[in-house]
Amino acid sequence: RVVSTKTIRNTMSAIRRATHDTLIVTGGHGVYHLDERVRTDLDVFTEIVANADGCSSGREMDVLDQALRLVRNVPFSDETACEWSVESQHFSKACQMIEAAALRVVELAAESGEHETARSAIRIGCTALRGNEPLYRALMDLNYRRGDRAAMTAAWNELRDILDTLGGGPSQETVDFYQALNSAGPRR
Repeated sequence: RVVSTKTIRNTMSAIRRATHDTLIVTGGHGVYHLDERVRTDLDVFTEIVANADGCSSGREMDVLDQALRLVRNVPFSDETACEWSVESQHFSKACQMIEAAALRVVELAAESGEHETARSAIRIGCTALRGNEPLYRALMDLNYRRGDRAAMTAAWNELRDILDTLGGGPSQETVDFYQALNSAGPRR
């Protein structure tokens, strides 16, 4: 996609004003680079997640929860950032890290009985990663373990609807998972 020169100049001008012209490096021929001191949201998220390594399980859960609370939407959902982030693999890295952090919080929260923390992590992950089957399986499992079959079924239906709008459907693994939960007796 071609971005007009005017848009690039306006964006660079706004960045220069915001950073007092200290964090932009011109590489010549209209190429701009940000100074190495500039930290992106992904850098901050990555740093917080790294801080969770080696912590006690309670502290690890808190740190990962803190990182997840930075997530507001689909990574790099801005139209101009999306193409760049896919090409540079930042989008893929962000998605993998969000999924891993959310699933780890769910695992740790389940061990300590903190169902609302688990639910929050899953919801943040599902907001950022629409139709992410591992997160929806975790949500269905959480609802099953809480004895809330209606919420389990609602999660299943939500996933199917999302995947349907994207032109697909749940994987066989997810279908089998849901069927196994649905056919199991009530959780005690």
